[in-house]
Amino acid sequence: MSGKHLLAIVFAVLIPALIIALTFGLGDIHPSVMLAITAFALSLCLMQGLVKIFNYRHLTIPGFFYFVYTAVIFLPSIFVFLDKQGPYRYPYLFGSTSVLLTVPAGIMLASLVFKFKNAEVREFYEQELVDKTPSRELFYVLVILTVAAVALIYVYLTHVKTVALVYAIRHPGRSGEITQLREESFKLINPYLRYPCAWLRQLIFPFLIMVSLGYYLTTRRKKFLLLFLFVLFVGTLFASFSMARSPVVFIFMSLFLFLYIYRRGKIKFAWVLTAPVFILIFPVFVMLTKYKIGVSQAVKGLLHRAFYSTAEIPYYYFEYFPAKVDFLYGRSIGKLSMLLGWQHFDVANFISLQTGPGHFKTGSANASFFAVFHVDFGLTGVLLGGILTGFILQMLQVIVMRRKKTILTLGLYAHIVFASYYLMGTSLPAVLLTYGMIMVFLLVWFIKLMERALREAI
Repeated sequence: MSGKHLLAIVFAVLIPALIIALTFGLGDIHPSVMLAITAFALSLCLMQGLVKIFNYRHLTIPGFFYFVYTAVIFLPSIFVFLDKQGPYRYPYLFGSTSVLLTVPAGIMLASLVFKFKNAEVREFYEQELVDKTPSRELFYVLVILTVAAVALIYVYLTHVKTVALVYAIRHPGRSGEITQLREESFKLINPYLRYPCAWLRQLIFPFLIMVSLGYYLTTRRKKFLLLFLFVLFVGTLFASFSMARSPVVFIFMSLFLFLYIYRRGKIKFAWVLTAPVFILIFPVFVMLTKYKIGVSQAVKGLLHRAFYSTAEIPYYYFEYFPAKVDFLYGRSIGKLSMLLGWQHFDVANFISLQTGPGHFKTGSANASFFAVFHVDFGLTGVLLGGILTGFILQMLQVIVMRRKKTILTLGLYAHIVFASYYLMGTSLPAVLLTYGMIMVFLLVWFIKLMERALREAI
């Protein structure tokens, strides 16, 4: 480990420790917090050795997950621990801290199994793109997918009485009605339409946006530029229909990650200035229209939601399980329960109703993946689930690095990188399936299959 990386680790540990000391007083720092900070320091060393997390030019799937988890879950969990009272905060802090060690363990295991070296990441970023000029059949496939997506949007609109976005624009400040419409927009529609629409806004549109831009950058052909602008407009509009903030954020974050990977990890200063604007503009708009508040209040609310509430919700998963509800042993997973004939237990809805008496009956208090492992299998599930998560993240890294470096591969890579962010707020199976971490491979396979079929037909 080089001196500059060691210095980075020292600062990464000392700065949060200093903030905690200044907030609560040096003499009042709990021993459990000191242990958590120590685990964090060890974890940083492990991750630097395993995936070179301080190499900002070669971002990896596990590296992105680790940085986001540290900022959104682990460090805020210390403040949640200090704010709460009672015995449940101890297993909660143990669970949030254990991820910092179990995920690296899973990464290490995957690297050994697949004989993966960090040099492969460097080689992937530095090598030239292959197949820079797409076939006309591939363009036709992208157009066909776009037309099919627009048709699905039309079908969706026929099943929704009122679009939450339209209602919010016409009736700003009616937060209750807007929230109810958001709940109805996807949760209460036909189940056979729910999942295709979820994949459309969280997988298909983001992927089409990335690859159409990529092919325009490699070919400078007007048809790809027009396709990019069209799918960007339609995809962003559809993602905003429900007034949920994350789908629009997904689109723009994936797009910026794609450009970062396309440019081999080179970051333009203009991106640093413009990316936060594009990423935050819709969430701020949602806050302004729902609550009729000022911009500063909206930003403050978003920051509290991102850097405190997201870490606080998992605490209640530890408070209610198993003290008030026994461990579920897999019943929290809807599809698994259906296949095995179990009665599904909607944990997110249960926690929402327990922690907020005024919450909607269909409300959800989604929590980070480690909390979901806890409600199913206790602390054993948290530990083994962390190892499994690290293994899967690194396995996906290996698979992508060993593919041909094409625009489709770059889109696949960018999608998986940002999809790992959703592990902060939902279970591992949901991220793999609903958020497309696995489904994106099927989408790439389908695109290539259609391209070959059209080539043979034409």
